[in-house]
Amino acid sequence: MKRLMLGFLFAVCMVMLLSSPIWAQEKPIRILSLYPMSGGMKANSEQWTLAEKVAIEEVNAQGGIKGRKIELIIEDSQLKPEIAVSKAQKYLLDGKVDVIIGAGSNVVKPLQDLVKQYNILLVMAAHADVETGKNFNNNSVRLAWNTSMLARAIVGYAAKYLPEKKKFYLLNQDYA
Repeated sequence: MKRLMLGFLFAVCMVMLLSSPIWAQEKPIRILSLYPMSGGMKANSEQWTLAEKVAIEEVNAQGGIKGRKIELIIEDSQLKPEIAVSKAQKYLLDGKVDVIIGAGSNVVKPLQDLVKQYNILLVMAAHADVETGKNFNNNSVRLAWNTSMLARAIVGYAAKYLPEKKKFYLLNQDYA
């Protein structure tokens, strides 16, 4: 998990390095982490934010990114779009956030319009195809597989290694 999060953070930072004017500033790089920190996804979200904290501590211990430290701001999206957007706007209006990390396809969809308006980066921890398909914009990046990729991988595996099986049932969340 730590290695995955370090890779995740590195990718976010590289995208920022290559595409953002924030590097001319001296202030810390502020990342708003909008995960569902309550309800059924709480344990999973706590693991992700812990991994983010560890990765950021390591980057900051090495001098940050181009001398700029990284600060993590954690807010509970409650996996509700209106709450995530409200919390993001609170930081965006004051210019207190440079990057947003959002989880949940239903949450990142309205965040995409918001980050485009403010010209900042949204890193999506979401799997719905629509978020990087027809709703794609240059302010968003998803660093995970999408639902179609996952389904194709499962079907490919089953066809190759379980040819005697004729039916498969997939039980998945569908909150998009």
